[in-house]
Amino acid sequence: MSALHWLDRAARRQVEEAWMLIGEHVSYETARHATSVGELLPWYERAFNAGVAQAGLTLARLVMENASLRDAWQEKAMKALHAAAQANLPEAQWLLAQQGGGSPASGKVVRDVRKPSSSPLEWAASAADAGILAARYALAERAWAVADYAAFLRWSLPLARELLQRGG
Repeated sequence: MSALHWLDRAARRQVEEAWMLIGEHVSYETARHATSVGELLPWYERAFNAGVAQAGLTLARLVMENASLRDAWQEKAMKALHAAAQANLPEAQWLLAQQGGGSPASGKVVRDVRKPSSSPLEWAASAADAGILAARYALAERAWAVADYAAFLRWSLPLARELLQRGG
């Protein structure tokens, strides 16, 4: 039996520390393989409501991955994802950017991650600045597609340098 099993049992008995530990330490990668993912969501929601931003990201990812959970949890998941992105979790910023239409939208990057209405492009830029490679690639591709060569260089040069360091 896994630690998640025992924490889940304790959480069902209303042991606050159990759902806080789930929200803080049980990753998405672990939770997604649980027998009943839907039964874990309340623990992530409680931890998120108690201020654990990572729990909000995990909640959102689990809901987005499970079509059967979306109707009941979609609104809470998006709220949690926005809060996690605003808490500067790069994975949340990138996931939120992807939710805005699959790839960063056209437009100028204006940086203010504290602003709740940040665009998908702003979230992608925040994620890229924090080191999310997929966001850097997407922004470089977008810049090339719209002939914004200054932005292309901004996003592609660090990628090229990294490749040179690995290969050289």
